[in-house]
Amino acid sequence: MSTSVAIMAVRLKPLPRRHRIAHLRALIKREPAHSIRREQLMLLLREQTTAQRTVCRLATSYRQS
Repeated sequence: MSTSVAIMAVRLKPLPRRHRIAHLRALIKREPAHSIRREQLMLLLREQTTAQRTVCRLATSYRQS
């Protein structure tokens, strides 16, 4: 991951997850189709959405127990 994307990930950390995801989606749309930065942003977005799904699954399984 490039330094600028890594720094951006740190700067986005204080935001609520849904805002981080929305911000990353907006940034991805602004990048050229096959750029390295776009690929890195997509990877970061994938990590955020996977983390969100994991939290939702844990909360659901906790409620059912």
